[in-house]
Amino acid sequence: MQVTERFLRITEHLLFVALMLPTLVLLAAAAVSLAAPDVPAADPLPIRTAQACECPAPERPEIP
Repeated sequence: MQVTERFLRITEHLLFVALMLPTLVLLAAAAVSLAAPDVPAADPLPIRTAQACECPAPERPEIP
């Protein structure tokens, strides 16, 4: 077997792998996205806001 024949055979294998790789990635992504979710998300905890100080409410001028 000559060197060029070996090179062409290796190149053919590399081309096959290069063309199959996106297909395998696409199939893996489809399998992951179609899989059922593990556990539904629990209700989030109530949010508590922090207050820096107990400031009185601002006074609003009365509108006549």
